Amino acid sequence: MREKEGFSYQKTDAQLESREEDSKFELLQLAHEGNIEEIRKMGAGDVLASLLSLLRRDFAGFELLSGSRKGETMLVTHLRDYILEVQRDKKKGWHQPLLAFLNECGFSHTEVRAVLNTNFYWSDEARENMDIAARAIGAPPIFAGYSPYGAGGD
Repeated sequence: MREKEGFSYQKTDAQLESREEDSKFELLQLAHEGNIEEIRKMGAGDVLASLLSLLRRDFAGFELLSGSRKGETMLVTHLRDYILEVQRDKKKGWHQPLLAFLNECGFSHTEVRAVLNTNFYWSDEARENMDIAARAIGAPPIFAGYSPYGAGGD
């Protein structure tokens, strides 16, 4: 079990051997340590893949056991909010904390848009919610007007 800044996460025994689960746990550790440099080294694609895998219905490798907002960084706030929203409802509410977390990590809007548009499949509802969430944090829409050739960039 790993504890930092009032949060604790638990890895279930069934997930301890999985490399994918270990990379998610590493991301949680780095975020709680405030190690943005190492998160950036992982790359937007790997970070997004780790975070989005939390949305899988069969995901049970980590559980947010407790938490407090006292003294936490914005990085931790966004990550915690994302995890709480995912645990509550896998369809709504998670888009904005996800994008805010990536923004806090220093990933450019262009980089995030490119990864989300090219590496993942999205339903129409998810695309609309993601664009609304992007506008809410002051970023360009993720999907609306996206071109892999740079139109509508940052």
